[in-house]
Amino acid sequence: MQNIIRIYTDSDNAMQTRAHTIYGILGDDLALFTAIYPHIDAPWRAALLAAYNTAVAYPLDESSLIDIRVLTQDVNASVKQGMVALRRLDSHVEQVYAEGDINRKSFGQNLWEDARNNQLLMAKALLLAHAKANQNPWKAALLGDGYTQGEIDNLAIIAQNIQDKDLLQEEAKTNRPVTTQGRIMVNNTLYRMIVRLRICAEEVFIDNPAKLAQYRTTAPEAPTTTTVTVHIEDALGNPQADVNVTLLNAPMFGVHVTDANGNAVFQGNSMPDVLDIHCEKPPIPPVDSMDNAIIAGEENTIDIVMG
Repeated sequence: MQNIIRIYTDSDNAMQTRAHTIYGILGDDLALFTAIYPHIDAPWRAALLAAYNTAVAYPLDESSLIDIRVLTQDVNASVKQGMVALRRLDSHVEQVYAEGDINRKSFGQNLWEDARNNQLLMAKALLLAHAKANQNPWKAALLGDGYTQGEIDNLAIIAQNIQDKDLLQEEAKTNRPVTTQGRIMVNNTLYRMIVRLRICAEEVFIDNPAKLAQYRTTAPEAPTTTTVTVHIEDALGNPQADVNVTLLNAPMFGVHVTDANGNAVFQGNSMPDVLDIHCEKPPIPPVDSMDNAIIAGEENTIDIVMG
């Protein structure tokens, strides 16, 4: 699909609301318009309503972002669950195998550090750990130490959950540009109609500024403030304080430091709808969390596992 440029500056909802208001006002003023511009008649007004109905029936970008945000939080929760399960396994491995025993580090532990912040790598790490823990002699040794078959099976279950949720997340991200282009097209059509009416109104109400103001294409609004709370915990769920947090694709917000509850709060009216976040607290390896969808004008929370 050809890239469609958005020609209106308000949000979809604000522009649509304004168009519907103008449609109502035009009902009382239609004869005045028709007298000067014959094409602005009852059928044209009906076409304006049809364009409005088409626009509001199209999925709002906010709904797409909500879907992406929910899926992102869902998969991040499964990644955290996977890390807890791996640490549980490792606690038994350390009891069963002595320091220096080659079996002690044969459950894929070399992947775990990076897997904490990479959902697909976490799924891989869980599957490798499951494959090892589910076969003898390692299985018998772990069961003898109190590790259960249910815990072994859970490693694979969590891995499958992560893979399924990752697929849904990526599908939502992939489909969003297509949905966005279609939505912009129908909203551009509606916006062009109210712009045309505004141009005509300048002649119809040339001596009536108050009446002309009713046909403005944008309504005066206060800037929308968006709040983003970046919440950082370690793999065991403990809040991480004193982490330097930067919005990579919004550097104008500066560096914020997490408090004792692990929170760094960003606020502003020029927040991107998808955030790339960098977290740093030496000597812990830095963490980047990419493609975090947020909703403009709302309070958003992004959970990140670090350390």
